[in-house]
Amino acid sequence: MPPAATTQAAVASSDIVTLRVAGKDYNITSAFNSARRSVSGLMSCNSRTLAELPSAKTIKQSKRLWQAAELANAGFMVEFFATADQVTALTCIEYRGHNQETPFLVACRLGHVQCVSILMQHGANRHAVDHHGNTGLHHACRQGHVALVQFLSAHMDVYIHNAKRLSAIDLCRQQLHGQQHNANMARCMECLENRVKLFEGWIEVSEPSVGSVLTGLSLLQAWQLRYVVVYGVGSTTYVDVAVYSIAHELRPLLPTNVFVVPVHQLVSFNLQPKLFQPRPYTFALHGSPKRKDMYIGVSQTVEFAASNPQEFERWTTFFCVTLLNDRVVDEGGAGMLSNTSAHSSPTDGSTSLPFRPGRIIEIEK
Repeated sequence: MPPAATTQAAVASSDIVTLRVAGKDYNITSAFNSARRSVSGLMSCNSRTLAELPSAKTIKQSKRLWQAAELANAGFMVEFFATADQVTALTCIEYRGHNQETPFLVACRLGHVQCVSILMQHGANRHAVDHHGNTGLHHACRQGHVALVQFLSAHMDVYIHNAKRLSAIDLCRQQLHGQQHNANMARCMECLENRVKLFEGWIEVSEPSVGSVLTGLSLLQAWQLRYVVVYGVGSTTYVDVAVYSIAHELRPLLPTNVFVVPVHQLVSFNLQPKLFQPRPYTFALHGSPKRKDMYIGVSQTVEFAASNPQEFERWTTFFCVTLLNDRVVDEGGAGMLSNTSAHSSPTDGSTSLPFRPGRIIEIEK
């Protein structure tokens, strides 16, 4: 045998061959057996996969179920699920047709509440998304299906973002920027707001004035009475603080400003008073403004002033204690407060305007 620098072969028996490579022993037969077992396992796995592929009959049934969701044929759905076996039902219920939509997504897009309910009862994936990342709730909001939005918001995660990083409530706001007279869209958004609302009330907000803009001095900013609502966004690290300008005791559909505020931050109290409008009960948060296109701006200081000691304690307790300690995570409601109702309106009725929380500007149909 010709000499080799690092390899020396020795025959141990007729069926076992050992190679000495760089001082290590390798059992060829053992390696062959291991490879044979791997190939056998792969073949059996492929065989099982092929066996589980839907048959032509199942594909036909899947298409019929998809069409039933499209045509609101609830009767066919009931009959189908009553007669189909479990494997066939689970295969058909997740069949994807046009735009990668499942029967559940089709029914949501078209507003068929009964069909949606039947599909959910039989195990449809309520968090399924189409090729744009839209959930059934996104579709229902976009089409203004109020009853369906009310139903879905109680049974699924309302915070899921689509491919454009829009939650369902973000989508409603974006749509309403161009069509504020869409009554159904407004009701969909109000339904979602009530679902994710954490805290609300009257409070003064420090806003730029002509003098502060010209001089760059925050001391010249002016206090403006606003209605502020804190919304959960499905995160344990930040919330949305929406500021509304009130006209004739009615809250507009869209907030004037929305700030993304971290939950874990130091709240500043009684900063340097305004030159012409001193306030005794003030606090400040750091928040990043959210633009209409959902991009987040640079963090800035947002100052608030309560009207009396009771309101000051109510607001500061929420941001310093309640928001940190009493957050609970549940299905479709991550970030909701266990005691939201106790903090939803002023405790002493001392606010200057008789605003009813949740009321919005009436919209012509």
